[in-house]
Amino acid sequence: MKKIIILWFSLLLLTSCNNYPENQITNNNNQLVWWACSYNKVLWKCKITSIKNTNWTNIVKYNYNTNDKSINKKALNKEYNLTLLNGDNPSNSFLKKYNINIWKEFVCSLNIIQKWTCTPIVIDFKNINLTDYKTNKQKDIIQNNNLELTILPWWDAKKTNNWIITITKNNYILHINSSTIYAWWVENGNFNTIIENLPRKQLIINFLPAVECGTTQQENLSNITFETDLFYSNDNYIKWACNKLNSDKKIWYLSYFSKNKNSYFYSNNKDNTHIIVLATYNTDNINNLPEKPNPSILNEIRTMVQSIKIK
Repeated sequence: MKKIIILWFSLLLLTSCNNYPENQITNNNNQLVWWACSYNKVLWKCKITSIKNTNWTNIVKYNYNTNDKSINKKALNKEYNLTLLNGDNPSNSFLKKYNINIWKEFVCSLNIIQKWTCTPIVIDFKNINLTDYKTNKQKDIIQNNNLELTILPWWDAKKTNNWIITITKNNYILHINSSTIYAWWVENGNFNTIIENLPRKQLIINFLPAVECGTTQQENLSNITFETDLFYSNDNYIKWACNKLNSDKKIWYLSYFSKNKNSYFYSNNKDNTHIIVLATYNTDNINNLPEKPNPSILNEIRTMVQSIKIK
């Protein structure tokens, strides 16, 4: 019986060491110990090399740099995953709290196994609390009288009043008007309902009531959400209605989102008002409009739109 207990304890010890996640250890000056395993600790800096957003969590990778010639080059010539102690990927709220951005450097330590068979290389961070599970579960929510949605990191959100929300990043704008009023016969809205709700001066449209300058392309984001993108070039030029570009390029100037693929409204409220959700680009020069939205930013806009919850 005694031999069985000793064998069981040995297996538990070995399993605990081998399963101990990267990035998380208990330290004691320059000698780190986990169970019977000990590590040699070298302080330096870790650089974030990539952040891949997967809705509300992120796959974050980093590498380690040092001039210490005693460090095995294999430890330096690879990327590591940044995870919390329990193995969870960091959420958007976690990245925002600890200001984790691509190419940013953090003080960290490279810990190399000296004794036993635990994880051979472990890295921990000085200013990132990898047991901050509370923050990792939080979502940055903004809401008004009619709806709420989740804001992704590095987007700035503000409420103009009880029904208008404007969310910006760089020059991109996600604009939501959750209470617009139109005549009862304008069931699905029209192009003017979109143009009238733009949060900045319209550069393409030259005349109101407006015609739909350019061409449209529709994306089915889900079974209940549709995205309509508007593109414009001088081939679509109408003298009295649309402004002219200085070149022959094709540009994107607007996207709007709806629950009904034939509607300009995102949805209708119970009080017969309407919700309008649109994305655009902030510039004073028509020729600075992008040929197409930045793919990464567009995906973030889509993620936020699909997080909208109507009250």
